[in-house]
Amino acid sequence: MQWQRESINSLIEDAILDAEERGTKVLSLGLMNQGEELNKNGELYTRRHPQLKVRVVDGSSLAVAVVLNTIPKGTTQVLLRGSLSKIAYSIALALCKRGIQVSTFYEDEYDKLKLTFGTHDARNLVLAKTCAPKTWLVGDGFNEGEQMKASKGTLFIPFSQFPPRKMRNDCFYYNTPAMVAPTYLQNVDSCEQFVVRAAWTRRSRGEAAKRPNRKSWKQRTDMYMRPFLLNVFFSKRFIHAKVMHRGTSKVISVATTNAKDLRNALPSLTDDNACRVVGKLIAERSKEADVFAMSYEPNKNERIEGRLGIVIDTIKESGIIFV
Repeated sequence: MQWQRESINSLIEDAILDAEERGTKVLSLGLMNQGEELNKNGELYTRRHPQLKVRVVDGSSLAVAVVLNTIPKGTTQVLLRGSLSKIAYSIALALCKRGIQVSTFYEDEYDKLKLTFGTHDARNLVLAKTCAPKTWLVGDGFNEGEQMKASKGTLFIPFSQFPPRKMRNDCFYYNTPAMVAPTYLQNVDSCEQFVVRAAWTRRSRGEAAKRPNRKSWKQRTDMYMRPFLLNVFFSKRFIHAKVMHRGTSKVISVATTNAKDLRNALPSLTDDNACRVVGKLIAERSKEADVFAMSYEPNKNERIEGRLGIVIDTIKESGIIFV
């Protein structure tokens, strides 16, 4: 419904603006936060805020690259079936440019694809008369009846968010497009967290004007939803970190390179290695206190990178979840 789309888009927009204020460089829309009907795969927000510095992406380019890389080498013909999404158009165009013949079942899909292609590329686009191709690229709208028409040994490669239901034991099914993030990747967050945070802090202007001293929903519930807070302090001489329980102000775990045992053992009390030592100690001591999840609230204009990023990443790698 229209009002539901507006409500969802409003929350996502607030999350994007929140990420912009925090200095985020790239924000990728989650699985359920994108779509042609919902927000034109994120174009809605960039049109409303052309001055945005944060780059809003939907992962479609990566999905196209994964699908193209999945197609077996030596393939000369594929059959494209499913709703013609942004990804479907990109895949079909890329294959035609490579000289691979792309077939479609239905004439209306063939006409839509042909209109978007150049004359040279459209020569590799054909209207299928048989189900002979052994490689099928399938998306939303690919039904079970069409699946049963495929010849034995057909390879189904999905380009949709969800894979097709497996109906054939004599065919092969690939998973949906996905990639594994490198282990060295730092400062990665989920857009769903920003959406939740935006929902917590949201107050209408009228309500704020009537009751300016009233605490927001987040202010009233945050100490219970995220009770354990990490604090990290960097001085010129040492690094100090502690985890505190918000409700009681009790210190759960603490680690500092200024401690006697570390001060005599570490060559430097402020370098990257010292950050890793502090992060590992915080994680170990927190788990000893039965604390396996914590949160960190950056100050205004503070970015989770550099030495701070190393401390937090080390804590995550040691089995602590950040919420």
